[in-house]
Amino acid sequence: MSQSMAFRRHVPGLAILLNLLLPAMARAADPVVQVEPLVTREAILAFIELLGMDREQRGVVEMTFSLYEADASALAQRTVEAQRAAGADRLDEARAGRALLDPAEVRRLRVAVKETERGAWASADALFEGLLSDIEILIDPTLAARSAQGFALLRRNAMLAPRRLASWDSGYAGEGMDLVALVAEARSAGAELAAADENALTAILGPYAQSLDAHLRQTWTEDREGRYQLAVARIERATDRVREEELEAIERWRAPFELNRSTAAAIGAVAQQAGGPAAAIAWQRRVDRAAFPWLYAGARPERQVAWIRASTVGNEVKSRAEQALVTYQAASDGVRQEAISLLVRARVEGRFIMGSEVDLAALPDRTAQDLYRELLQNSGRRAKLDDQAAAEIAAMLEDRIRAQMNADLAASAFGRRR
Repeated sequence: MSQSMAFRRHVPGLAILLNLLLPAMARAADPVVQVEPLVTREAILAFIELLGMDREQRGVVEMTFSLYEADASALAQRTVEAQRAAGADRLDEARAGRALLDPAEVRRLRVAVKETERGAWASADALFEGLLSDIEILIDPTLAARSAQGFALLRRNAMLAPRRLASWDSGYAGEGMDLVALVAEARSAGAELAAADENALTAILGPYAQSLDAHLRQTWTEDREGRYQLAVARIERATDRVREEELEAIERWRAPFELNRSTAAAIGAVAQQAGGPAAAIAWQRRVDRAAFPWLYAGARPERQVAWIRASTVGNEVKSRAEQALVTYQAASDGVRQEAISLLVRARVEGRFIMGSEVDLAALPDRTAQDLYRELLQNSGRRAKLDDQAAAEIAAMLEDRIRAQMNADLAASAFGRRR
C-alpha cells in the first residue's frame, strides 16, 4: 500500500476539486486550469462494475478512492495558492480595474500562473500511480482476469478527462473522446444501440480500446507538455512557436482521430443493421456532439423551447415552438456538418487549428487562408439561423412572457459564464 495512505484524510473529493479549479481559472484569465491526470468517480464506478466486485470489495475500493480524492483536492488547493503567489491576484485586480498593468506584464504573469499547473504534474502522477497500486493490492485474485481491462479503463479516463476540459473551445476536435463511453450511453433503453448485437460491438470495441490505450500511454507525457507549450506560446504571442506547437499538436491528434472515425463508422454499420438509417444517423450525431461539443452547445432556440416546455404557456404555443425547433435543427444540422468537415480539413489540409486566437495573416498559405474564410462564413450562417429561429420563437409569446423568458435565459447564460 502506498506510503501516502497513512496520512490521507477524507474530505468531499471531486466536487471540492472542481470548486477549487474554477475560481483559479477565472483568476488566471486562461481557459483551462488542470491538475492531471485525474481519475473521476464515474471511472471508479465503471471499474467496479466491470470487475463485478461484491459489496465488501466495492466498499474498500470506494474508500481508497475517497482518500485519493482528498489528496487530489489538497493538490488543487496548493496549486491555487501557488497561482496567487505567481500573480493571479494581480491579474484579477487588473481585470476588475483596480490595478493597471502593461501588456508585457500581463503576459509575464499569465505565463507564471500557467507554470504552476506544470509544477503539479509530478505530484499528480504520483497520486495516480499510487491509487492504481493501492487498488491492485486490494483486488481479490479471482478478479484478476478482468483487472487488466479495468486498469486500462482507469488510465484511459484519467488521460482523456483533462483534455475534455477544453471541449468548450472551438480549437477542440475530439481530443478527449472515448467511444467505449459513448457506446455505453447509446446502449441505454430507447437509445440508438439498445437493440444492437452485443457481440458485434465487443468485437469492434476490444481492438479499439487496446489501440487507444497504447497510443495514450506512448504519447501522454509528450501531449501534456505540448499542450502546455502551446498555451504559453499563445499567451506570449510568439507566432513562430505557436505555429510549431500547432503542427505538433495536429500530428498527435491525427492518429486517435482517425481511429475514432473508422471505429465510429464500424459501429454505425451495427446501428444501421439493428435499427435502420435513423439509428445510424443518431449514432453519428452522438459522435459529432462528443467530438465538437462547443458546436452544439447552448443554441438560443433550443434554450428558448426548453424554457417554454417548462412554462405555463398554452399547448398551442408549445406545439408551434416545438415545430419551429424541428425546422431549425434540420437546417442547422447541415451547416454544422459543413463546419465539422471544414474544421477537419483545416487541420489536415490547412495545417492549422481553428480557435479564438487564429491570425489570418499568420496562416501559412492560400489553402489555409481560404479554409479560414470558409469557416468564418459558416459561422455567420450558423449565427443567422440561430437569430432567425430565436426571433420566430420569441414572437409566439406575449410581451410579458417573452420578457420573462429573455430575463431567465440571460440570467442562466450569465451563470454559466461565471
